[in-house]
This record gives sequence, C-alpha cells and structure tokens, in this order.
Amino acid sequence: MISIGQNECLRKVAAQASENEAWREYALYCRDRELGLRRRAFQHLEKFLDSAKLWSFEDRSAFANWLCGRMAEFGDIDSYGLIPQPLAQQLVFPALREWATRETKSSIPYRWLGMFFSGVAYSSLRAGLSAAPDEASALLREALRRNPKDDLARMRLIEMIIGDAEFSCHHLPENYIGNPKLDLARLAEAAELLPDVANPVQNARLQSELNNVPQLIDDWMRFTEAGASDFNLWCKDRGRTYQWITVVYYSADDK
Repeated sequence: MISIGQNECLRKVAAQASENEAWREYALYCRDRELGLRRRAFQHLEKFLDSAKLWSFEDRSAFANWLCGRMAEFGDIDSYGLIPQPLAQQLVFPALREWATRETKSSIPYRWLGMFFSGVAYSSLRAGLSAAPDEASALLREALRRNPKDDLARMRLIEMIIGDAEFSCHHLPENYIGNPKLDLARLAEAAELLPDVANPVQNARLQSELNNVPQLIDDWMRFTEAGASDFNLWCKDRGRTYQWITVVYYSADDK
C-alpha cells in the first residue's frame, strides 16, 4: 500500500516528468500509481520502456540521472514507487553501468550505483539493523576518487560506515558482531571524510553520530580485555548511558 508521503512524491514527480514529452508515459505511470490504479500504471510503464529502447545513450543516462536525483530528494521510503523493478532492470541500472564504463571522470554514475543499486537496505542500515555490502562502499569511494566534492557520495559513504559499526553493536550488551578494531579503523576513515562535507547541517548531523559509536566500541574492547562478565553493569559503573536495541527472536514454533 502506498503511503501519504509516497503519494506526494509520485504526484510531484509526475508533474516534473510531464514537462518532457519523451517521459510522458512515465509521468502517467506515476499519476496512476498515485491514484491506486496499479494495473493501468504498469501499462503506461511498459509503453515507456518500449519507447526508451530507441533512445540514445545520452537520453538514457539523462533520465537515469534525473530519476536518481528525485530518489535522493524524496528519500528511500517516499520514493519507493518511483522505480519499480522493470524500470530499474531494463533502463536505469543498465544506463548507469554503461555510463560508468564510458566515462572516466564523472562521479555521478558511481554515486547513484552505490546509493541505490548495490543491495543497501538504507532504512535498515540507518537503524543499525543491517550492514552495507562491500560493493556499495567501493562504488562510493570510486565516486569520491573521481570527484572529491561529490557531497552526496561523501555523506552516504559516511552513513554506511556508521551504519556498519552500529550493526556490529546491535546485539550489545550481550555480544559484539564483527571485528571491533576493524570497525574503529573504518570510523576513523569516516572522521577523515567528514570535514569535507560542505553542507553544514549534514556535517553537524554526521559529526553527532560519529561522536557516540567509537566510544561504545572502545568500551566493549576495554570490557573484554578486563575479563568482566556484565557489559551493561560495566558501562553503568563508568557513567555510560547507552541505549540498547531490543532484539526479538522468533522460532519456527512461534505462531
């Protein structure tokens, strides 16, 4: 079911897409998807994809870049309806991969591939409940190698590093998943990346996130080195006030 935020996103993107005659069928897809007319929406999408088969590389890459920009603008959750699987597989992903191999200097295709087409469950990552695939980080690092001023790639890479570390911590205070020394090294990389985030609001947000995770990991390492048995109590004795994630386990017998 499409949410209120997703409906608003579809409505706005439909209005923008309708300004380009070549994208008219995609605009109609967004309009009908927002109205709940799913079958009719996908009929428009099929027509759009058929027409896009005749496009030049420049036209395909321009659409892919525009659509990924809208996804970044509205966020992963609200932009859910913008890029259904047929559109991703038949047009956007192939266009970005071709763009990445054709051009040696542009960071854009690597940024979008790393952000949206590398298996990252962004909402789960930001909640500390999943880790980012290595491919995603590699793509974003390549984007930054090509253009160190690519703020979107830089911010998403920092978020992925933080999310990976938070995932390693999400079973605390019981146990730590992963390698704490490796996580600290990656967080140090994120700290080095952070000063060049140009957006001051996002810079402050990421700095706040980076302030907490390394201390927690360092505490866990000190706790294990001390041979103590209760990490929660160990933290309280030292004035730490961490918020633990509640993990619920289900078995096959649960109804």
